[in-house]
Amino acid sequence: MSGRPTVVGSILRLAYAADAKATVLVVALACVNSVSVAASGLSVRWLADSARAAPAMVLWAALLGALAYAAMAAVERVQHNVEVDLTERVDLVLSQRLFRLTGGVPTVEHLERAEYLDRLSQIRRGTETLAGACWGAVGAASSVLSLLLSAWLLALVHPALVLLVLFAIPPLVCARRASGVIGRARAAVAGAERREARLHRMATDAGAAKELRISGSSAAVSSAAAAFWDEATEVLVRAGRRAALWRAAGWALFALGYIGALAFVALLVARGERTPGDLLMVAGLSTYLRTQLNNTVEGSTQLAEGRHVMAQFTWLERHAADRRHTGTGRVPSRLADGIHLRGVSFAYPGTDTPVLQDVNLFLRAGTTVAVVGFNGAGKTSLVKLLTGMYEPTSGDIEVDGTALRAIDLDAWRSRTSAAFQDFWQPQVSAGQAIGLGDLPHVDDRPAVARAAAAANADTVVAGLPAGFDTRLGRVFGGADLSHGQWQRLATGRALMRATPLLAILDEPTAALDPQSEHDLYERFVGAGRADRAAAGSITLLVSHRFSTVRMADHIVVLAAGSVVQEGSHEQLMAAGGHYADLYRTQSRAYTAGPAL
Repeated sequence: MSGRPTVVGSILRLAYAADAKATVLVVALACVNSVSVAASGLSVRWLADSARAAPAMVLWAALLGALAYAAMAAVERVQHNVEVDLTERVDLVLSQRLFRLTGGVPTVEHLERAEYLDRLSQIRRGTETLAGACWGAVGAASSVLSLLLSAWLLALVHPALVLLVLFAIPPLVCARRASGVIGRARAAVAGAERREARLHRMATDAGAAKELRISGSSAAVSSAAAAFWDEATEVLVRAGRRAALWRAAGWALFALGYIGALAFVALLVARGERTPGDLLMVAGLSTYLRTQLNNTVEGSTQLAEGRHVMAQFTWLERHAADRRHTGTGRVPSRLADGIHLRGVSFAYPGTDTPVLQDVNLFLRAGTTVAVVGFNGAGKTSLVKLLTGMYEPTSGDIEVDGTALRAIDLDAWRSRTSAAFQDFWQPQVSAGQAIGLGDLPHVDDRPAVARAAAAANADTVVAGLPAGFDTRLGRVFGGADLSHGQWQRLATGRALMRATPLLAILDEPTAALDPQSEHDLYERFVGAGRADRAAAGSITLLVSHRFSTVRMADHIVVLAAGSVVQEGSHEQLMAAGGHYADLYRTQSRAYTAGPAL
């Protein structure tokens, strides 16, 4: 989709879809403006040459000039207002398209890669530029048409004067070079700008701000943000200077041609070969020529900037298309067998170090499975693969014998539920904060109340001023909750789907004490357990705490991305080894009395 025709065509189509009449009006006004410039120059010549002729000729010449000037003034005003309105509309459409593309990628890989985030930052900053690029192109086309008409009038005075139009080429070429310099600079500093914005947001985020103040790190974070800002600014200022030199060189060459043209026509008038009207017309057209040329340069610059943003949009569209999940297979209404992981290995894109290596695992339908291991063992990565957030680097995940990659991913996710360690804190009502776990039932108060009770979040809701209708979070002036209270709501959200095929609790309670965590896990596992077993559902618990996972039917021990042990608690304790050692170590730590 790169290239000038695509940029102009794409945005014009968007503008036409937003308001067809306004788009046609802008194009028509641009054509009127082009003709008006030539008409004004012609009127000056006619007026000067008919000064000694009949009064009627003077009147007609004056009338033509007045109409031309009036048309230019009116057209410019109306065209500008219509373009501003259309630009805002197209900007909104582009922003919505950006969000759809970003949210439409089924995996989360793109949200965890610096390359993608840098490009996304450029697109977000450039949607307005892209929206206005077509009007720059329309203005440039209008100016080119006006230049051609002016060239025709100049040729009537003397063919050599057409060379003045050729002097319009250097400013255009130099402007293109200048735009390239600016575009490359903006791409180069995208990462620094994104980091600067992220660091400055930290200072205004309540959670981060508390730690920054206690640790005395506010100044250091501000300094780091300022360093990224200075880095980006230095690159952009240098680029701006180089771009300014290119533009100055182009206009200097045009100025030489302009002075030369006036001197040449003045010489012709002095010789009696041309009339004073010709000199006035050339002077007037040369003045407008500069304006037309400037508009052409600005339009070309806008177009170049729009092309740069469109290139990022094109990359995003390709990325979304490449990451499109092609599976269309149906999700079983109940699990009869379970989920098999066969030789599954996984490394995050851009890295060579696998976080999971040749994992062979069977999650039997109707059971509760616990996954334990130290940080970095691969537990959360395993959860991401099971929910389709990433695809395995090698191997297959099969649901009742069908590869997950062949199943409709949206349908699969509609039959899963999860509470994650980095859970969401939606600034909505308490009822919606739970109900969003099953969107079709977000306002189903009995279902929300059931999920809240199962997660012990009903006690949190009971303490709110308006119960389930209380707005949460300080962003919109709502009630502020503690971290633990948000955790309970997140668990309630994960329990909204009564009979998911896969229910995951991925360490969202790591900050709680062992007993509170145990109680919450027990509620999560116990709530609707009989119904889930009847549906063949699998409940997956992820935890560091070995005492909590005793309730699981099957325990999987991960270490360095591999399954090192699996079985029931009793089997693993009897077998000794990794699980038994870690369990006993934690037990001693929790039961040990205070040091004397």
